[in-house]
Amino acid sequence: MGFDDEDFDKIRAIYPKRPGKTSSILYKQAGNSIVVDVLEAILNEIYRRQNCFHRRQKSRLYGGSEASRLHR
Repeated sequence: MGFDDEDFDKIRAIYPKRPGKTSSILYKQAGNSIVVDVLEAILNEIYRRQNCFHRRQKSRLYGGSEASRLHR
């Protein structure tokens, strides 16, 4: 998950270490990585909340009978 040592080594081959210089590109890429499971959980939560919001909007438009049917 995320940016492991193998990924770091692959990027290191593209941006080799130079004497007296830092590998800022390499560190930026590693620092900006995100664990896929975390991103998936965030997107699922956004999707879930949007669905709840739309169901509430429909219940306001259609009244009680339609709203109760939608929440099942």
